[in-house]
Amino acid sequence: MLTFRALLDAEPDPRRRRALLASKVEDMLNTVVRQIAFYRFETLLHDERKKGEVAHERIGELWMQVQIESLGPAFDFTPDYSVYWAYIPHFVHTPFYVYAYAFGDCLVNALYGVFREGHPGFQQKYLDMLKAGRAGPIGRALLALTFVVALGCFLFFAPAATPAFLIMTVMAAAGALAGFARRA
Repeated sequence: MLTFRALLDAEPDPRRRRALLASKVEDMLNTVVRQIAFYRFETLLHDERKKGEVAHERIGELWMQVQIESLGPAFDFTPDYSVYWAYIPHFVHTPFYVYAYAFGDCLVNALYGVFREGHPGFQQKYLDMLKAGRAGPIGRALLALTFVVALGCFLFFAPAATPAFLIMTVMAAAGALAGFARRA
């Protein structure tokens, strides 16, 4: 965010500034909305698999359903898009890890908001958090929040959750961590 903000602030051309902003919004949507949609697809696919083998045609139907739900009527999906799920190997090999992308993006934005508000000592607290990694109170809080998000979303809420609910949960967790960083 700091690099993006520096680029935006240094750009005098309004058209280029709009292009930078549009690119950032697109990047955020791809990171949050797309990853939540991937999670939704994985949930549907694994639910189908509990019933038995799943034909590639059915997997394609689930993929299209989720893409239409998450991206809406702005996109015109052609029938051949139904196989695009196959280019993402983690659906089979490392399922359900995509929440980390959404959580990370929301966390960065929440922490950047705290930074922009000018909270005293934020920069040192942030550096201390990075140095601590998984140790120390902030590191433990991050691990705890990550666990709560993972456990809450994926073991309890997720089977009935909408993508919007999952996005709000991730954003709330990231905001909670940013609040913790203010007080730490």
